[in-house]
Amino acid sequence: MGAVKRSPSSRRMRLALLALPVLAAACATPAAPRDPLRYPALPPSTAVSGPAFAPDASLVAASLACRGDEPARPNGLDDDCDGRIDGVDEQAPVSVVLAYPRALPLTVGIAEPATELPQPAPRCDDESAYCTLWLTSEQLPRGTHALVLRVAAEPARSAPAPVVVSVRAAGKVSTYWAPLGADDHERTLGSLSLP
Repeated sequence: MGAVKRSPSSRRMRLALLALPVLAAACATPAAPRDPLRYPALPPSTAVSGPAFAPDASLVAASLACRGDEPARPNGLDDDCDGRIDGVDEQAPVSVVLAYPRALPLTVGIAEPATELPQPAPRCDDESAYCTLWLTSEQLPRGTHALVLRVAAEPARSAPAPVVVSVRAAGKVSTYWAPLGADDHERTLGSLSLP
């Protein structure tokens, strides 16, 4: 008997059938995970996009009770629950209002460089023992600065002095307790950004 002659197409078919298990095994192995395409990180922006206030960690958020029927008083708080610091000019993009005991001579400045800010005379209520100090965008420096509260020369205090800080920035009002200890002469209020 002679050798069976195979056609080239049957030879290719046989090779394909032999390669099929190898190909199936290769396809059954999961592909190695690829890292997703990532764009390079942009450098942090130093531009100030809008007014913002970040309170110092030592300040305590004050959730003061208010009543809608209570009259608005210029005491640095939102007495009438309308979401605004009572008596503050709503046209100013930023307002910082301090309410403090009348006997405590306070000023507001920036930490670096140590500078006092131009400030109006405090408003002192004759009926109570507190004063308020109002600063608006016109008195505050542009850029990002740490605001500090400073106590001028005074008689020694025997107890902490209660200070309330209300800040209106970007349409939002936040109120904080910033008590001054008997020996405190300076206190950081937070970081204020003003474009």
